[in-house]
Amino acid sequence: MTTLAQVGRIAPRDIAELVVAARKGDSAASIALWARCSTIARRIARRWTSNVADAEDISQEALLYAFKDLDSVRDPTALAGWLQVVIVRAAARNARQRDAQRVSDANPDSLVGHDAPPDSQVECRRLIEFVGRLPAELRECLWLRRAEGLGIAEVAQETDLSAATVYRRMHVAEERLARMLRGRHSER
Repeated sequence: MTTLAQVGRIAPRDIAELVVAARKGDSAASIALWARCSTIARRIARRWTSNVADAEDISQEALLYAFKDLDSVRDPTALAGWLQVVIVRAAARNARQRDAQRVSDANPDSLVGHDAPPDSQVECRRLIEFVGRLPAELRECLWLRRAEGLGIAEVAQETDLSAATVYRRMHVAEERLARMLRGRHSER
């Protein structure tokens, strides 16, 4: 088995050659490819995230995804570009999840406009509290669809879920929202 220390002694090869060799089971090429891609991934992730820990997480997640699907890369010379797309999507997903969590954790008063009419402020606070009580998987789909404005297919792509699962989660979240709103209106 080739170690990372031995990779430094491997003659430099371009990424395309490493991809082809790694596909054939060359462990030295796989390790060298991982090392090269790790450098690229960390560099890209640091540009798109607010802290080093998130960048490390995102780059590792993207690398695992890329290496799992290495056989699906049609053009080995395009691996670096494909990896960049995977990392940017992972960083965007991470930011949206963090924003959705921030909304559910936030003080509703800080999210409601102070110049809004009092009725709207109260209703807005209730909606924010409701969204915060939803399970994370429903909250994420609802946030991406309603707050970010993504379509069902886009939400499915961003969450790595099927469109049917996203549709079902949206349906459940919206039913719960409707029940909550009906309950609030009947209290008046």
